[in-house]
Amino acid sequence: YPSPTAGHTLKYEYDVIPGFINESDTFPRGSRLHSITILESCLAASDKMLGETGIHEAEFQKNLAASIQRDISLSDGDSGRVWPIEDPISDLAFDRAGLLKRLGHHVFGKPNSGSWSHDETSRLEQILITGLTNFYWYTPVKGAEGHSWSFLSPNASLVTAANTDTYDLPVDFGGLVSDTITFDSGNKAPIKLVTEEDLRSLRSTLAQTATEPSYCAIRPKVVSAGFQQIYEIVFYPKPTAAHTLRYQYDVIPGFINDENAYPYGSRLHSTTILESCLWAADRFLDKTGPHEAEFQRCLAASINRDSKFGDAALGAASGLYAAKIWPIEDTPEDLTLNRKGLLRRVGHAMYSKPNSGGWTHDEKSQIEQAVMDGLRRFYYPMVLPNEREMHRWSFLYPKQTFKCIADTYAYDLPDDFGTFNGPMHFAPGSAVLYPHVEEISESQIEQLRQAGDHTGRTRYFAIRPIIGGEFSGTRYEILLYPVPDQAYTLHYRYETNPRFIVQDQEHPLGGQPHTQTLLEACLMSADLFMKMPRSPHEMPYMQCLQASISYDRQLSSPDTLGRDYDGSDRPSDQFINDIHDADLNLVTYTGYSP
Repeated sequence: YPSPTAGHTLKYEYDVIPGFINESDTFPRGSRLHSITILESCLAASDKMLGETGIHEAEFQKNLAASIQRDISLSDGDSGRVWPIEDPISDLAFDRAGLLKRLGHHVFGKPNSGSWSHDETSRLEQILITGLTNFYWYTPVKGAEGHSWSFLSPNASLVTAANTDTYDLPVDFGGLVSDTITFDSGNKAPIKLVTEEDLRSLRSTLAQTATEPSYCAIRPKVVSAGFQQIYEIVFYPKPTAAHTLRYQYDVIPGFINDENAYPYGSRLHSTTILESCLWAADRFLDKTGPHEAEFQRCLAASINRDSKFGDAALGAASGLYAAKIWPIEDTPEDLTLNRKGLLRRVGHAMYSKPNSGGWTHDEKSQIEQAVMDGLRRFYYPMVLPNEREMHRWSFLYPKQTFKCIADTYAYDLPDDFGTFNGPMHFAPGSAVLYPHVEEISESQIEQLRQAGDHTGRTRYFAIRPIIGGEFSGTRYEILLYPVPDQAYTLHYRYETNPRFIVQDQEHPLGGQPHTQTLLEACLMSADLFMKMPRSPHEMPYMQCLQASISYDRQLSSPDTLGRDYDGSDRPSDQFINDIHDADLNLVTYTGYSP
């Protein structure tokens, strides 16, 4: 069984039932080597028949022992116990045939596979499966940490096509080693692994396509009954271009056969694999031998050897080490930090990843959020101890030039406009110096316009918000009165609403003197974003903030506020009391007007 479907010539050995010797078959079996023993056996039989006791019984027993010894020396040539003649061994690794040979010799005393019965072959294969399983997924001794073999986590590539989001994974796929898939080239963010439920939520709330995907999920592929389970990967957003992706996955090892003759790790760990199989054979034989202790000793050496390069292989494939390596860039020329520098420092603090190429979409977004929190914390600092008001940075009040034209009274202000800081001033001309333009309310401007839409040199201005789109935010415009009768150039200072830094080479406001304060604010915000109970950067930030505020006050404060006079001769106006309009050139220095 089974019934053969082809012709064969078979050889077998059997026990003979000897026939009686006759004229055609005159020699008894064994007569050439054991003739004396045969004769003594016959003589002893005749003595028994005659009822006599003679010497032939004892002589027969003596000759029988000699014949048995002689026969054993001839029959010991069992082909199953002879080691097969093979080609010279070229390496030290064990393949399937080599492992089975050693197991056959250990279990049945038969290294030659040609002598194994079907049952013996099946038992040896079961022992081999147990031994390989015991090696691949060994149970660590009590108190020891487990180890993941590097050779069970190979690298693989996946070529995606445009407008296709689902792909089959390898048949031996057993899970991703890391939670990211990287692009083979370019500076694209790694693709983050999420659950299929999360991916469905993203698809249902915001169906998108993009040049490259940001998320992926792995799910079992529906297969017919009787086929092994395989997996597929789904990307989101659906890519609109082809890409080559790299990933590292855990292998589900298959049984070694004639096509894949070598087990995983056989070149470096062949002795450990052999001892694992021999230990499995001892358990099969229900005996205790030296192979369990030898396997544990070899296993420790194999783990140590594998650990030396296993972590590097894992990091290289997953992009982990690339993310932990500081990028190679030009030598800095100053002590400032631009957007790239800030994100790098925060990425290193939050995820130990200073290289932006290793950030997933989520990590990049979280790093940006931490930097945004840090910028807000710096631009609008807390009230320092023993002070009543928040410090206002001088660099948040830039000077701007504004040009008005004739017969136009409303003008858009800059997108980052917050509020005016003082009046507006006319640009000095060659012959005249106009008084400044004073800020009043919008309602006061409208009252003046109701009295008459006069034109002339502008004396008042007001600001009002512009009704814009829901995505544009609040913007402002300026109203002038009287309506300019010609083109004028005005100067003013305003409080800016700082915007987030977007370009890699873009610098935050403040400049080099406040770089360390800004960095500590971002690092402190990163710690709080990661839900750290108390940030180690809190105290350094407070110290740097005090130093920055002190520096800013020295930089922006004038040496003198001018002469303190009673101001009783200043003119009065319907809306303002303007000391600048009191009397130009009234103040003199050593008798001369400045």
